[in-house]
Amino acid sequence: MKILLVHKFFYVEGGAERYVFNVKQLLEEHGHEVIPFTMQHPRNEPTPYARYFPSLVEANGASSGGVVHGLSNAVRFVYNREAQHKLEQLIEDTRPDLAHVHGVYHHLSPAVLPVLKRAGLPVVFTLHEYKILCPGYLFLDGKGRVCEKCGGRAFWHAAVNRCFRGSTQVGPW
Repeated sequence: MKILLVHKFFYVEGGAERYVFNVKQLLEEHGHEVIPFTMQHPRNEPTPYARYFPSLVEANGASSGGVVHGLSNAVRFVYNREAQHKLEQLIEDTRPDLAHVHGVYHHLSPAVLPVLKRAGLPVVFTLHEYKILCPGYLFLDGKGRVCEKCGGRAFWHAAVNRCFRGSTQVGPW
């Protein structure tokens, strides 16, 4: 079986990436072909699929390219068309049987999800934290009370309630 493994990094950055690489190894040991899709990064593990990877999106907001580059990066956080086009090409060229999706927000962006749907691929989406539903990751407001106001859509609540480290910022980026 060909399994498309979608994650923002293709190197071990933390626990989520360690898990992705462990799953990749386990699948390969059981005879499956694993096809990675991630963004370009100098720390990526070597792979013959690297030419399909979209360019790096800096998550920390640092930009040496000025205001225009910074705005372009911000737009790509929300909807990365390059990731969408590169994934379409990868799917067309490799014809995977299913996709296992991990952390895509910010770097690859949710733009990759409709590509998988249009391709008719069954998708397994592993959430390594609650980021996709709660910008503060914890379902707690700024006063430590349980909060589900954002509900995966109304993220402005996180700013109003200062859910992320007491800030009006809606996440660590």
